[in-house]
Amino acid sequence: MACATSALEELDNRKMDFCRVLYITEILRNILDNLDKQSLFRITVTCRDFSGPALDTLWAVMDSFKPFIPLLPENVRQNWDLAYTLEDLSQMQCPEEEWKVFDSYARRVRHFDCGNNTNNRSVYQQLIILRPTSVAFPHLKGLSFTLGPGTLMFPPSLRILEICSLDFPFGPAFNIHLALRRAAEDVPFLGSLRIVGEFHLFPAGGYPLPFKALHTVELSAFLELQPKVFHHFSHLLSTAPVRFLRVAIPILSQLFVEPTDRDKMSIFLNVEVLDIIANPEQASNLVSLVGSPHLHTVIFEARGCSSGFDRFLSVLAQRPVPIRSLKITVQGVETRGAEASADVQGFLRALEPVVSAGLERLTVNISMERASRVCSSVWKRLDEGCWPALEHFECNLTDADTGDSVISVVQS
Repeated sequence: MACATSALEELDNRKMDFCRVLYITEILRNILDNLDKQSLFRITVTCRDFSGPALDTLWAVMDSFKPFIPLLPENVRQNWDLAYTLEDLSQMQCPEEEWKVFDSYARRVRHFDCGNNTNNRSVYQQLIILRPTSVAFPHLKGLSFTLGPGTLMFPPSLRILEICSLDFPFGPAFNIHLALRRAAEDVPFLGSLRIVGEFHLFPAGGYPLPFKALHTVELSAFLELQPKVFHHFSHLLSTAPVRFLRVAIPILSQLFVEPTDRDKMSIFLNVEVLDIIANPEQASNLVSLVGSPHLHTVIFEARGCSSGFDRFLSVLAQRPVPIRSLKITVQGVETRGAEASADVQGFLRALEPVVSAGLERLTVNISMERASRVCSSVWKRLDEGCWPALEHFECNLTDADTGDSVISVVQS
């Protein structure tokens, strides 16, 4: 009997030890991070001790504002879809105590994607107009929103910001320049900035934005990127310690009004990795603009044109400090069957100056029509190794019509 009692006590002690483990914040958080939303909800309604941490995890990442609508003050909730102007919103303001329920959940949000605007209204800016002295999501780490009318305010905790601007010629003009200045004032230690969409011209002049820790920047225009817009955007971020730069340039855009403009400016002096989506001419111009002596990696995805690589590769080869890593992706190369081999060989020859300049790692991905007609001599050259001095060489040639792999070589 004594042995049985001792075994039961030992079992109870083990259960207690297991329960104590769950009260260690790091362990509990790791468990909750691996549960689905349904399981998290069950924990919030069945265990008082774990309800708070489970709610924190459940509300940490939000990709819509809809779950917050029932939490709004009654007056705001009833008129939420009826407010079409800034004046309508200002008339919906209510005492701070009526926001307590909303705040109890909003403070748990770490990453928030507001989604598209409705009736030219930005949900995030709507909340700021309703509460001009309060930050709606005080512990936010990442924010994505579409710019609309009204003022802006960002929490100091923010580290990742994505702004979508839909300033089409036939639509309203919302000044992204002012939005960036407000972000720099509120969040000087912002780490990542992404701007997508269409942009009107920024006002001329102005001092660079005082971002102190901005290491990643992406600029992606939908239809057109005007030279003056790109120049001013670069000027605004000229003092930021940007190390990773990604630029997607629409096919018909030009970075320079005149060819001589490329000699008048040098931008992003701290960039280490440059990721470009553009045609070869645009990519050549952008590489010539980046004046960073620290640039060691270039990633290039050719858009809208499969020719003109000679100048792009020549610009890379002539940089004062050699590029160490290069990745090139070319999609849908149009070629006649008899010319497929010549096209591949010509592209490999164009790469030689870059390799000779000190390149260490090279990856080439080509999708080509009739790629299956590339002759065996090209295969042999790739298999034997085009450039033995490279630390890593990878070449993938696929048939654009069938998607089949024609050549796949990896050498390290």
